Amino acid sequence: MTLPKYRKKAIAYFSAVLTVYLAILGFLLFFTPGLELLEKETTRTTEMFVLNTSIHLIRDVRVSTMDGKQLLALEKLKPAEKVQVPLAEVSDESVINAVAPFHASTSKKVSLKKPKGAKIGYETSYQNIALVGEKFTLFLDVCNTGDIDLEEVSIREKHAAEYFAEESMAKKTRMRMGQCEKIEFVFTPKKMGETEIYFNIEALDYKEEFKRKIKTVEI
Repeated sequence: MTLPKYRKKAIAYFSAVLTVYLAILGFLLFFTPGLELLEKETTRTTEMFVLNTSIHLIRDVRVSTMDGKQLLALEKLKPAEKVQVPLAEVSDESVINAVAPFHASTSKKVSLKKPKGAKIGYETSYQNIALVGEKFTLFLDVCNTGDIDLEEVSIREKHAAEYFAEESMAKKTRMRMGQCEKIEFVFTPKKMGETEIYFNIEALDYKEEFKRKIKTVEI
């Protein structure tokens, strides 16, 4: 007994629909998203976390580099749970993969190159005994010893107002890598005694404070 043509066509049509439905259902059940790699930048390093973004438990989570070096293995990861990925074995730049059975994998590129920062060398030259009423100069030799050009280097000076005629001074300069510059500060003592001049050097994340002692005398 043979089936009529229209019944054959109907069976073939519903078989195709059922196949597509089962394929979609299987993908949703067994290859659902749920893993996410999060990157966090700090001032000196990069941190990475694997996160379960689904509402169900994910088992057998593996995080590794593109070349197969395993960084983290978790028996299970609860919904909304976040676990830090150790990056000690990762080179300066690498692609990190997170995988789990029946879940879509996720990847993220991470760069562990340390941020370049400011570094300044300095030294002072001056006479530590000055005459009341006579100007003297304190020289501050500043060098950019870091690995970046500095658009602004700020040098601020502060002293006790009763000892010197000048107000506190502030100077700014731009310095290329390896560049040195001599900064002059001129003072006129007003009274005898001993005092200190304070300096503050700032550039980007660099900050240095120091002081120099001065004795003022009269002839």
